[in-house]
Amino acid sequence: MNSSNKVVKYHDGTGIYEADVELIIENSCILKFSLKNGDVYIAEGDDFFSCLEEIRSINKAIIYYCKGCKRNVFPSRMARQMAMGLSAYETTIGKQARIEDLVDIFDYEDKDLVSDPQDQYEWQQRWIATL
Repeated sequence: MNSSNKVVKYHDGTGIYEADVELIIENSCILKFSLKNGDVYIAEGDDFFSCLEEIRSINKAIIYYCKGCKRNVFPSRMARQMAMGLSAYETTIGKQARIEDLVDIFDYEDKDLVSDPQDQYEWQQRWIATL
């Protein structure tokens, strides 16, 4: 088992707090968010981006302040496979994604955040249509 830890800020409607995040690699990727109120959300998947999507789906009232929750951030198939979904592209309508557009999904972000992963899928489809 291989693991690492991160801290991600979040807003739950009552204030902004820090969640302790554990990234675990076993036979699959496991993501564990420990919130200030004692709630613990755990997701398992093929990559960490899909785990983050699952965590977000548990409680859509929570906004997580990280790049992986930004509307225009989405991983390519290669980023999911080679970087275990820890990297994703921050895309711009009408512009091809480039290597310099790669971001760490757990880096801090506070603009254009969405709690529902479906919003990112819809953005990605709009973006692809403009290329």
